[in-house]
Amino acid sequence: MNELLNQFKSHKLVLFTAFLIAVFFLIATFEYAIYKNIEPANLTRDTATILNGPAYFGALSNLGIILWSATAAIMLFSAVHLYQNTVQRRAALMTLLYGLLTAMLCFDDTYQFHEKAFSGIIYVPEELIYLFYLICIAVISTVCRVVVVTTPFIIGLAAMAFFGMSILIDEVNLPSGKHDAFVEDSFKFIGIVLWTVYHFKSAFGFISDVSWRKENFNKE
Repeated sequence: MNELLNQFKSHKLVLFTAFLIAVFFLIATFEYAIYKNIEPANLTRDTATILNGPAYFGALSNLGIILWSATAAIMLFSAVHLYQNTVQRRAALMTLLYGLLTAMLCFDDTYQFHEKAFSGIIYVPEELIYLFYLICIAVISTVCRVVVVTTPFIIGLAAMAFFGMSILIDEVNLPSGKHDAFVEDSFKFIGIVLWTVYHFKSAFGFISDVSWRKENFNKE
């Protein structure tokens, strides 16, 4: 019991903060459902359940979202670790910025911001959103080029190539028969897998490089 009380005293701020964040999102979800005149459960349950479809509907899309989420978490965690434990600020900056960009891509893919969400508020051409993401990647890679060249960037370039093919099929309507949506999503999924592998290897390489650790410099 004493240990439980000590745990509560030590982590009460984190507990209350996490609780308040969760409650905030629940209230916001409920209020939005009332505003849209829909059942709140339609915003809390799984999509397949709401549409009375089998659990495997959207399986690959859901896996892609899991990979987006995992990559963002890895990059953001690595950014904090690198900032606190190494002297290589550009590596920390690269992982932070790419982590934030990946989180943005995850939200976009999950809630279809560039396809549906924006259209209900203000019209934003998809091409403009794609251009924004491309500019973000170019800026991050340029600012952090000193460390980018130490990563297996060929994997990152391959990921972008597959993303580009997916967008091309969608925008130009390249002939791919009745399975055009599958072909488009296949290119995107391969891109997501390569994006995850690239950033995992990059973050792991940064953290594993002992020459950047602060204790090595403190000994000098």
